[in-house]
This record gives sequence, structure tokens and C-alpha cells, in this order.
Amino acid sequence: MDRKRQKSDEGKDIMSNLPEQIISQILSCLPIRDAVRTSVLSKTWIGRWTCVTKLELDEHIFYHGKKKTGKQHFIDFMNRSLLLIESSSVQSLILAISNKYDPSVVNTWMANILSRRVKKLDLRLDHDLNLSALSSHCLFMKNEHYIEELVLKMSRCAIRIPTPSYGHFRFSNLKFLDLSGIIFTYHLKDVRLSCPVLKELKTKNCYWLRVKCVTFEVPLLERFSVKHSSSSRAVSGEESLNNFAAMIKICSSRLTEFTWRGYMLEDLVFGDPSSAQGATANIILRRPQNVTLQETQIRISKLFKQFTQVKCLNLVGTQVTILLLFFFI
Repeated sequence: MDRKRQKSDEGKDIMSNLPEQIISQILSCLPIRDAVRTSVLSKTWIGRWTCVTKLELDEHIFYHGKKKTGKQHFIDFMNRSLLLIESSSVQSLILAISNKYDPSVVNTWMANILSRRVKKLDLRLDHDLNLSALSSHCLFMKNEHYIEELVLKMSRCAIRIPTPSYGHFRFSNLKFLDLSGIIFTYHLKDVRLSCPVLKELKTKNCYWLRVKCVTFEVPLLERFSVKHSSSSRAVSGEESLNNFAAMIKICSSRLTEFTWRGYMLEDLVFGDPSSAQGATANIILRRPQNVTLQETQIRISKLFKQFTQVKCLNLVGTQVTILLLFFFI
């Protein structure tokens, strides 16, 4: 009996008979190029890859030594993928680009990706880009109730923030935010971002151009880190350093770890100084070029006034140590 059943099962396409949800999960575990290749299995598999829940578009896999054809191959694949893949199916999306492309082409991709309302979004770009008004609108207006994890790792990206409908931006479900290499501009002097469930906020070489105050309303924030690299090109050029000296205000009641690494252009203020009472503060400071020692001392003094009740304070930096001697005396 078992032998007869085994013979009758031979030649059956068991994979194709699986529920669509299971097939989608299996295809989502494959590299996107391999998922696309499943279209050649049979007529029933044509287009099934367009229902993937996880989409990873990494430029490096399209080269493999083909420097001349790899770039165009990637462009063609991106255009086809973003056109065919169902927007509602994708829950996690990663885009990694190292080479330089036409800004209009990249912005078209960005607008398409940012309009998909995914839960996890990771965008990595290794060259300069001015984000278009459409892409910026999609980032701030179409993701506020959907995005849970957002990573924007840019080389030098300019983003002009649109005007919010209710006077502030609210990302209802955002739990993790990692920003790098971004210059934000806004037509008003104050920016307010409300992230009621955010637990970790990381910024690296991010600046607010001609903005007076940036307020983060993050009641559940546990970890907050700021890093300014001495090699950053963001503040170079004709803009004065003072145009980047925004006040950063953090409104949190659960902070457990704070890290500031590099030089200080901004003033940091906690809405409730006692919120950092049980936190660990790691501060590695350097004085930037073209900034006087007095200005640095003022900013450091303001910073340390926020940590008079911290659980643990770690300090690194010769100049900082000298300045702190005067501060504590």
C-alpha cells in the first residue's frame, strides 16, 4: 500500500500546492535574484516572486566583476522589481547603493520605496543626494502610522522637511530610529517629532540647518546616541557653523544610556533632568575646528548640567578633562 502511494506521489509538484502565504515566506527567505529565477519552474510560478514580504535590493550582487554592465543591470532590475512587486505584500525593505546614479533615477526609487508603508525600512546610500520633495513627503507623511524600524545611512543627504498638518510629526509605531549623514532643513525655527513608543535613537553626522530647536517627544526612549565625525563634510562650505547649532530637546522618562561622541555644535536639553537619574552617560568630546575654546566650554557646561544625577559618567578627551576641572571647581 505504501509503495503504491509513493508511486502515485511521484511527479507531483508538492511545492506549488502549498498555501500562497507559505510560498511567499519561502521566497522571502531567498536572495531576490533567486526568487525571481523561480519564474522558470513552470507557468504557475511566473510572477509568484512579486508577493515577497521581505525585499533586499543590494547593488553589489549585480556586479561580480561586470563593472560595465552591472550598473545598467541594476537599474533595469530596480525598475522592474519596484514596478511588479505588490506594495501591500512587502513588510521589510533594504536598499544598498554604492555607485553614483542619476539623482532623478534614485529619487524615483526613493519615492516608490517610501510610499510603500513598510514596517522595517533600511536605506543605505554612499554618495550625495538631495532628496526630492515627493520623497520627503512620502517619508514624513505616508509612514507615520506604519513604520516600526527606520534606518537611513547616507553619505551626505539633504532633506527638506514638509509642513505637517497638525503642527508636528507623529510616528505612532516607530521603535528604532538610526539616522546618518543627513542635513535637515525646515522653513520654521522649531521642529517637533512625537514618537510615543520609540526605544532607541541613533544619529551620526546629522544636522539641522537654520533650525533653532528640535524637540523629540519620546517618553519610552531608553538609549540615545549622537556622533559627529571630525571628517564629516556636512558642515563644510559657505554655511556658518552657527547655522547648524540647533538645540536638541529630549523629552523622555526612561533613559538608561546616553552617548555623545565627537564634537559639539548643538546644545542638549532634557525636558525633565531627573529622567537621566538612573542612566549611564558616555561622553567622548572633541573641539571642532573654527570653534573657540570658550564656545566649546559653554556647550560642555550646558551638557553636563543635564547629568548631575546620572548613575555612571564616563569621560574621554584631554581638552574635555581640562574644561571639566574648571566646571566642577
